[in-house]
Amino acid sequence: LDQSDLDLDRGNYSSAADAQATLLEQFRAEEVEGMVFEAPEDKVRVAYPGERLRIASLGAIEKSDESFRVIHDGTHGVRVNNDVRQRDQLTMPGAPELRTVVSRAARAGTSCWTVKADFSRAHRRALVRRLDWGLQACRLREGHLWLNRVGTFGIGTASYWWQRLAAILARVILCFAERRELMQLI
Repeated sequence: LDQSDLDLDRGNYSSAADAQATLLEQFRAEEVEGMVFEAPEDKVRVAYPGERLRIASLGAIEKSDESFRVIHDGTHGVRVNNDVRQRDQLTMPGAPELRTVVSRAARAGTSCWTVKADFSRAHRRALVRRLDWGLQACRLREGHLWLNRVGTFGIGTASYWWQRLAAILARVILCFAERRELMQLI
């Protein structure tokens, strides 16, 4: 991870500054869904004193539907990702693991099949405890901050919880497989 100096109040990247009006619309729509809320900066500073408030830089990547994926930079300056402590290590299977599964099935004369799942806004579906809302703060206009009640693209915890959920599903599938050989890549 980037070891930049701690900077608790960062400005947005040019990609977010250029898309500010659209991002504000998106945030307002997410506010209706209970994902974020806007509050006066002075009140937020009282609720989250010192290092409990980290105002991150935002970036924006345009998507095909003319909306933007908001990137919450939880690393540079605010160092939120640097302070995240996962409970255990995550490994992600890649091409070598897939090659092994396919070649093993070919040698055994069995077939392989794939199920791929992707959840819309998966990072935005992981709930964040109230104590940590200040760690995911950002600014679109002076004097007001947006706080995330859910995970963001750019803070490294959502994948951990999604993988744990997938592991539960994988274990259920193994129960039904009984003693048949079954390989799963999650």
